[in-house]
Amino acid sequence: MRRLSQLLLVGGLLAGAWAILRELLRQPTESSSPPPESAPSRSGASGNGAADISKAELYREAQKLDVAGRSKMTKDQLAAAVAKARKGGP
Repeated sequence: MRRLSQLLLVGGLLAGAWAILRELLRQPTESSSPPPESAPSRSGASGNGAADISKAELYREAQKLDVAGRSKMTKDQLAAAVAKARKGGP
C-alpha cells in the first residue's frame, strides 16, 4: 500500500510538471523576436540601419543569411554584407 501511494505521488508530480512545461512552451517569451519579414524597418541615416541595430543583431542576421567571413567583420561590414545578402547579391 505504501508503494502504491508513493507511485501515485510521483505520478502526480510528473503530471503537474508536464502540464507546466506544456504551458511554458505554448507561451511566447518576452525575449523572442519576430521573424525578419515581420520586423519593423530599421532604416537609419546611412540607409542600412546600422545605427539602430547592434553588432550582435547584425551577426545573428548574417548567420541566418549564411554570410561568409562574418566572424571577422566590423559592425559596418556586417551591415553592408547583410544588406547585400538580402538583395540576393553574390
